[in-house]
Amino acid sequence: ESLKQIEGLVHPLQEYADVERMTEEQLNEFLEETPFSETQKDEVKKSNWGERGEKYRSILFWHKSNKAKVTFGELKQYMARNGIFLEPEIKRNLDEISKILWSAIVSKEEGVRAGDRELQRDAWKEVEKTGPLYKQIERYIQKRLQSHGRKPLCKTEKSGD
Repeated sequence: ESLKQIEGLVHPLQEYADVERMTEEQLNEFLEETPFSETQKDEVKKSNWGERGEKYRSILFWHKSNKAKVTFGELKQYMARNGIFLEPEIKRNLDEISKILWSAIVSKEEGVRAGDRELQRDAWKEVEKTGPLYKQIERYIQKRLQSHGRKPLCKTEKSGD
């Protein structure tokens, strides 16, 4: 879940509703379905034409960032509680993935604050580094599952006794 939230936050291609072209009634209905506070909804509604979209995107970004941090915190809690039960190779990869994901969140937030698109793109490049680590975890788990599934049959099972 954490990876999906962070990918959604830092992905370079983002799609947004065109709040600039909405009528007042459409905008009100649309904003009712958002997680925005009443104050934030008012900020969007009161924005000048041409600035409304930017205000909406900015508020939405910080909501998405907060949600990504919550799911990241859940991942860290899981690791703290269950890390002792994980195979060392899996734990190492998950620890590395966690570092990468946190770095991506920080890069994206700092890029947004500074208006630095390069820093924002770096966040996505960071997240892309998790792919090979997840593949290693998958291969390790599949190999373990296959080795447990190939237990030799005992003599009585072979002969049907």
